[in-house]
Amino acid sequence: MNKLELLDKQNLIQESIKNLISKGESEVRKLNDEEGTELEGFKTELAGIKAQLEEIRKEDEQANKSNKTITINKRNMEQFNLIEVIRNEAERRSQSDANLEVLQAGTKSFSGTGLEYKGQIQLPLEYRAEIVAAGNPVVATDKLNLLEPLRAKLVAVQAGAQLITGLVGNVSIPTYSGSNASWVGETVVAVEGAGTFGEVTLGPKRLTTFIDVSKQFLAQDGINAQQILIDDLTTAISSKLEATIFGKAATVATIPDGFYTGIADGSLVVKGASTWAKVVALEANVDTSNALIGKIAYITNSTGKSFLKTSAKAANTAAFLLDGGEMNGYPVYVTNHMCNGLATAANEQGLLFGNFNDLIIGQWGAIDITVDPYTQATYGKIRLIVNAYFDVKKRRNASFAVGSILS
Repeated sequence: MNKLELLDKQNLIQESIKNLISKGESEVRKLNDEEGTELEGFKTELAGIKAQLEEIRKEDEQANKSNKTITINKRNMEQFNLIEVIRNEAERRSQSDANLEVLQAGTKSFSGTGLEYKGQIQLPLEYRAEIVAAGNPVVATDKLNLLEPLRAKLVAVQAGAQLITGLVGNVSIPTYSGSNASWVGETVVAVEGAGTFGEVTLGPKRLTTFIDVSKQFLAQDGINAQQILIDDLTTAISSKLEATIFGKAATVATIPDGFYTGIADGSLVVKGASTWAKVVALEANVDTSNALIGKIAYITNSTGKSFLKTSAKAANTAAFLLDGGEMNGYPVYVTNHMCNGLATAANEQGLLFGNFNDLIIGQWGAIDITVDPYTQATYGKIRLIVNAYFDVKKRRNASFAVGSILS
């Protein structure tokens, strides 16, 4: 018998012994001769099973000792070094195997997307390597992780927006609004409800930005220096992306629409002085569309936040619109990429409310970087031109109420 079968049998015998003893105790008597013989038989069988289990344990222990001679792929153990990669590209030197492994994964992520990378460096958002022991993968270690810092910097994602990575080609996201349920009699034919099914299509749009890095900084090899560079890289991407999401630029085919794109003054749900009535009006606008479900939140900028924190709910009270990071029980997120200058007033700040689960951010391919050692050469810097591919769509317009506020 194998170990599992022996353990099962051991449990059965122990249960039988327990039942046999319990029977005598319940009848307040000693075991009779027949029961005594049966008990001794159980004990003998149990001792035999324990001996077999001990033998198996020793064999397993010996096998583990033999496996301590681990065959490890040293290449996989080496850490990816982004600073070294950039330095090598700027100085036209070849990359190490460990760096090439990650870069090749980034290049491969463009396959099937229909996109062409432009630079010398393609960074996958995530890359994990397995360390192999005795022919079996035993440890998976992060060699590069741009995804988590990017998520952390996107206020829209913090509020509940869904970031979908690794997309290939145009992607259709199903949408639904309304309801298709109704009450009818027992034998009455079901009627079609008011629900509407549809879809929104996400397609890759090129986001481009740049970072200037000093040559002195690139001479550093420490982990902290690399983390600073990754932080700068993800900040540049997230800043550009959020400026678009919460922006008011006109519709352009190559740029995702922002929440305030095409929103005329009269289309704002609320505007003007920040009051409790306007807060309630924003919520009511979403609630009447049966969209007040999911990850509900407000988003504004720092100036808008200060308006809300100093605007009283009612005259002569110490209760303010924004208190403890919440407004009427919903969290308030802040990003200075939220647009301003709305409703023709220079200091009118955007205030957005809704179910951010219905905001989809799509990402394609890898982060594509061109290393330019010439443009900023006289300043002792290297310019990194960053290209990334994203799109942003709302699954349901009614899930959001777009407004603005003054102090």
